[in-house]
Amino acid sequence: MGTILFDIEAVDPLARYGEWAEQMRGAYSKTGGHAPWVASNEDAARFLATGEVQGFRISSSIGLEGAVWATSFTVTLLAG
Repeated sequence: MGTILFDIEAVDPLARYGEWAEQMRGAYSKTGGHAPWVASNEDAARFLATGEVQGFRISSSIGLEGAVWATSFTVTLLAG
């Protein structure tokens, strides 16, 4: 689609969860989407307290802003 990622910024994962908690809890309760740790602020805090999962903010050329939680990531720049 020709989308360009402007930024992938590491952020506090619990703070990022706070920004998306309502939507994530709604999806979890309606469809089971997302992992059980999103069910409550307390569950999220316990899960994210281990430090194993990082939070990221993503922005792109089509106006998309998203949230990602991952244990790690690698950036590969392609020439050309």
